[in-house]
This record gives sequence, C-alpha cells and structure tokens, in this order.
Amino acid sequence: MRQKVEGLKSWEEVDRALLRVGQIDRQIEAIEARAQEVIEAAKGRAAAESKPLLQEKRLLTLKMEAFARRHMADLEGKRKKLNFGTISFRRSTRIVIRKALECVAALKGLGLRECIRVKESPDKERLRDLDDALLARVGAKRVTEEVFGYEVDREKVQEAA
Repeated sequence: MRQKVEGLKSWEEVDRALLRVGQIDRQIEAIEARAQEVIEAAKGRAAAESKPLLQEKRLLTLKMEAFARRHMADLEGKRKKLNFGTISFRRSTRIVIRKALECVAALKGLGLRECIRVKESPDKERLRDLDDALLARVGAKRVTEEVFGYEVDREKVQEAA
C-alpha cells in the first residue's frame, strides 16, 4: 500500500528541501568517512598485532610437516592422533590451466563443450527489442513508470554551509 505524502506547497519549499537533502548527504558522508577511518585503523592494528602470531604459526606448521614427512612410517593410514590434535596427509589433485582462453578454444576444437562452464541469464537490453506479445510468451513483461529523481547542487549546498 502506497502512502500519500503531502507537505511542500511551493517551488521554494522544494528548493529548501533539496538544500536540506544535500546537507544530510554531506553529514552522512562525513559520518561514513569517520567510520571508515576507524575501521581502517583497527584493521591496521589487528594486522600488526597478528603478524608475529601468523609468522609463528607458519613456522610451526612447516616444522610439523617436515617432522611428519621424516616419520611417515609412524602415521597409521596417513594419520596420527596426538593429545592436542591430529597430523595427517591426504592426496590432493588439482587442475592447472596455463591460459584459460587457449584451453577453452582447445576444448571446443575437441568437441568437449561439456567441460566448458557457461552462465546463462536473460539479456534485458536485448529483451527491450521484443514486442509485448513475445515478452509474455517468454515470461517477461514491459513495465513503464514515471520515476522521481532529483539532483542536489553540491557546490551550492557547500556555499550555504
């Protein structure tokens, strides 16, 4: 249900409303800028505080892996349960593609299109060219409406501040 809004009675009142909207936008931008500064500063502090911990974790991980590789015979079925966790190895296979476009072209050339991922979605720009009957047949429709818009003159709002 749409709510009917009234209140402004002249173009001068609309102009003052534009001024106020511009002032509100400036205040919101200032608030968001301060918040972003706080966020960036907190991220910087967190990164600095965690850096030595991350380095220590990486070094310990490398040492555990080196030890486990030297003692593979002790791993029952590629896994060793310890008091504070488990050490294991698992076989991992991945596909490395040097040049994606060349790979796609080669797959097409070999008739392996099932190995190519394609995302399909309606092209709204092209649908604009269809008539309403055809749009209805494909489960779409054209909606035309008057959309309100405004543009604040930021320089004049700045001058009025």
